[in-house]
Amino acid sequence: MVSAVAITVVSLVVSSGAAVATVGSDRAQIAQLEQRIAAQGAHVEALVARSNEVQGQIAALDVEIAADHERVAADQRRESASSVVLRGVAVSAYMSGVGMGSPALAVFTNAPSVRTAVQENSYLGAANAKINDELNALAIDRARTQRAQRALRSTQDQARATLRELTGARAAATAAIASSEAMLNHVSGNLRSLLAAASAERHAAQLAAERALATRPPAQEAPPLSPP
Repeated sequence: MVSAVAITVVSLVVSSGAAVATVGSDRAQIAQLEQRIAAQGAHVEALVARSNEVQGQIAALDVEIAADHERVAADQRRESASSVVLRGVAVSAYMSGVGMGSPALAVFTNAPSVRTAVQENSYLGAANAKINDELNALAIDRARTQRAQRALRSTQDQARATLRELTGARAAATAAIASSEAMLNHVSGNLRSLLAAASAERHAAQLAAERALATRPPAQEAPPLSPP
């Protein structure tokens, strides 16, 4: 007949084996979660570093675009000023007499006046050519600057799109870490509960075994053998 002590010991062994198996699986899951969280944290750090890099690029592009904008504005101001001068040259040429080289007009004009007029027309023509050249150069430079500015804005738009993608990826990675940490806390709490329950169960089984031993009747002594 199986004694109460034996039953108690068997129950303790079976219960402890199941507890050990559950504790072992929880510990393995905790190790996996910790590795996952570490990898996710490294991923977030990489995303943050890349985001900072892109933000720096955007800031540098802002400075370049502002400088190009100021350069275009300066070219436009110079064009406007040169246009005013050019209009003044045109008015001076008109007021000094159009067609001073006409033979019919030269008959009624003395030689010094003609020479003076020719010199004035020559000066105005040179000034006109110089201002036109300057205006052309300014227009070319402005167009070149505007093309560069458009290219910078395109690069800036791409950088901002990249930054938005990085921000979304960072938010997703951060949410994944929070989920993993919540799961880790749950499994850790479950492990603590299992360990406490196993400890309490072992203690209770030990007390039951001790009580069983205390209440077991003493073994009867065998009667002495009678002489033959």
